[in-house]
Amino acid sequence: MRILIINFLLVFCYCLLGSNALPNQIVIGGIFDEKDKLLELAFRYAVERINNDRSTLSHSTLVAQGVWLPADDSYRAARDVCDILRSPVAAIFGPQLEKTANHVQSICDAMEIPHIETRWDYKLTRDAYSINLYPYPPSLSEAYRRILMALQWREFVILYDTNDALVKVQTLLRESSFLVTVRQLEGEDYRPLLKEIRRAQQKRIVLDVSSNLIYTVLKQAAQIGLMGEYYNYFITSLDFNQVDLEEFKYSGTNITGIQLIEPRKLQHIVEDWKFGERRFARILEPDLLKITTEAALMYDAVSLFARGLDTLSSSHDVDIQEINLFPLSHMKWYGSPPQFGDGYKMERNFSTYSGPVIGLTGLVKFDRMGFRSDFELDILEMDQNETLKKVGSWSLSGKVNYTKSWADTKGAVEKNLKNKTLIVMVAKADPYVMMKKDSMALAGNDQFEGFCIDLIHEISLIRGFNYTFKLVPDGSYGSRDQVTGEWNGIVRQLMDHKADLGIVDFTITYEREEAVDFSMPFMNLGISIIYKKPQKKAPSLFSFTSPFSPDVWLYMATAYLGVSVLLFILARIAPNEWDNPHPCIQDPEELENAISLSNAFWFTIGSLMQQGSDIAPKDSTIPTYQRMWAAMSSARPSVFTDTNEAGVERVSKSNGQYAFLMESSSIEFQVERKCDLMQVGGLLDSKSYGIALPPESPYTDPISSAVLRLKENGKLHQLKTRWWKERSGGRCMHEASSAKSSGANELGLSNVGGVFVVLIGGMGIAALVAICEFLWNARELATDETASFCDELGSEVRFIMKCSGSTKPVRKKAPSTPEEPLFTYGSYGANYGYSDRK
Repeated sequence: MRILIINFLLVFCYCLLGSNALPNQIVIGGIFDEKDKLLELAFRYAVERINNDRSTLSHSTLVAQGVWLPADDSYRAARDVCDILRSPVAAIFGPQLEKTANHVQSICDAMEIPHIETRWDYKLTRDAYSINLYPYPPSLSEAYRRILMALQWREFVILYDTNDALVKVQTLLRESSFLVTVRQLEGEDYRPLLKEIRRAQQKRIVLDVSSNLIYTVLKQAAQIGLMGEYYNYFITSLDFNQVDLEEFKYSGTNITGIQLIEPRKLQHIVEDWKFGERRFARILEPDLLKITTEAALMYDAVSLFARGLDTLSSSHDVDIQEINLFPLSHMKWYGSPPQFGDGYKMERNFSTYSGPVIGLTGLVKFDRMGFRSDFELDILEMDQNETLKKVGSWSLSGKVNYTKSWADTKGAVEKNLKNKTLIVMVAKADPYVMMKKDSMALAGNDQFEGFCIDLIHEISLIRGFNYTFKLVPDGSYGSRDQVTGEWNGIVRQLMDHKADLGIVDFTITYEREEAVDFSMPFMNLGISIIYKKPQKKAPSLFSFTSPFSPDVWLYMATAYLGVSVLLFILARIAPNEWDNPHPCIQDPEELENAISLSNAFWFTIGSLMQQGSDIAPKDSTIPTYQRMWAAMSSARPSVFTDTNEAGVERVSKSNGQYAFLMESSSIEFQVERKCDLMQVGGLLDSKSYGIALPPESPYTDPISSAVLRLKENGKLHQLKTRWWKERSGGRCMHEASSAKSSGANELGLSNVGGVFVVLIGGMGIAALVAICEFLWNARELATDETASFCDELGSEVRFIMKCSGSTKPVRKKAPSTPEEPLFTYGSYGANYGYSDRK
């Protein structure tokens, strides 16, 4: 505060000696360039307001003395300043141009005259006799940095016109989190440079130019397509609010700027100026009806000067014993000049100074170094309703404070989307995007049909926009070249802003997400396998043996024989397999082995029939997939196809020798129409389809919320049913469901006839074996009884034919010697035992 107070006190050093009162008239000089008519007007009417307001300088009157200078004429400026200083002048205001301003300031410093400026000055030091009401450049630069960080800008281009302008953005250049490209505007045609920025895919631009160039740059940017919904501009000029942006109001471009003054609140001052000029039969030109920042600063500078004079005149610390105006060449700011005598006394106690002033530019105050570093800026955005709308503020102490809510932003985007025509890029893919059969006779959107076509129509009904479908020129969805890194297909069109939306069976991948934006998924799916259904063959008589090939049956029979023989041998070797046949005899003469060769065969059969087998699937891992990919990549001929349609056709013609990996939703569509195909297994992964938009598109959220609404109300399910089942589909599923509803298929004689053949054959063999055994038994009886074979055979046949009773008398054989034991046998075989009869 000390520098400011000193500046005001110095005014009195050359005009006051030994007196306690200010002179009746205090002359202040204003130096203006040829184009500073508005500043001269503000200077003149600010003096008039001070003189009319008797609460300030009640006993003195300010006299405005203006001088006009040619632009950048330093010699003329020096001569005119010297002419002004020949009369007693309290302070000098202006000029605005740098060269003349620096020259005037040097003269004022040499002559020790207060110099008050209201211009942009990049110098970071202040002279003892100079004060500047323009905001301090480092503080402005800090405001830019804070605002851009609040806007979440990380990469942008700075366009500037003069080298001095870079001082305002020095903080942006030093910020490590920013990726900044700096380009200078030269000449009058900026379109070549703007085209380079467009080709570089730069969407955020900081425009650091004078206010009279803002409209020209924006106009040329619009001409080369550098304005629209996907572009963002930040204007550094404090006179951003004076630029006519009506032409860009409905472009959708997000233009943000700042202001130190609000012109609408200054309208009463403009009316005062109009009235004042009419007193002199003058009419203000249209250019003078807008108060610029520098004009408002000039107005505040005069007010601040008058306030300082008034405060110091009422201070008890100023002891003025006499009034005497001396030539300005003898005036000094500090100390008492010897020629003034001992009667001059001025103490430097500034505690009674009243403090900052609230002017047109807000609170005017200075830091310890004499800079206006603390001030408040309004943040503005272009709006369709108000053109420029205040959305926040910045101050050195409070930083950035955004008052614009998310609902306001959402509402503005949705309003901008209404009645707008969006370019929708598509590619042909059944059933998502298809050409109508009579598309040659149709034009525009009428050529297309499909799931995605209906989906865009439903979203447009919710959001109120129009749309135009276009086929992507190269027919590709979008993939990045591994060598050049360039994208093709729909992704390329979106990145170049040749389309606003891209829709097809568009898989959301990490790589694509890095290049473009995606809406909420409208379909979830995964990769699965499409395969040709096995062809049914006419059943043969022995079709029940089909589970195994003849080789397998042979191997099974061989294994059966080997296991049985091995079991028999091992049983004879193992000691524990030999048991006592008569448990009552403790010391038997013979041991018996229960596992004979026949029993071994029977045991193996029993084990085979009574045991089952479980097949446990083996888990697949990433290395397995890698081996699959290696095998597929090295296969000849290649197993890959250019399109899904080619893959499906190859599956149909391969007769079960080819399977194709494809999205499950596309498989569902194909198996609904081609009954010879089927899906094998479940999903191998999980993925989603979404609507693609250009990077950082403002329409991503509205489109996503519309998709969510369609999902919640069941419209997406209805669309899928329409295009998967109702439109030329559903036949195969209908057949399958009919088969399921009728129960399991009946097995005819042709399927199981072989079982009966085997059964009949087995019965025949069993009967043949039984007959042979019967004949052999009859022969042995005839021999033992010394009877004829025919008699014994007839006796046995007659007993069998009776079919009654379950017992048969034992026929015993007499021993040939007394020592020979007697054998007995039963009716069902040669079951022999021992007898004690002699």
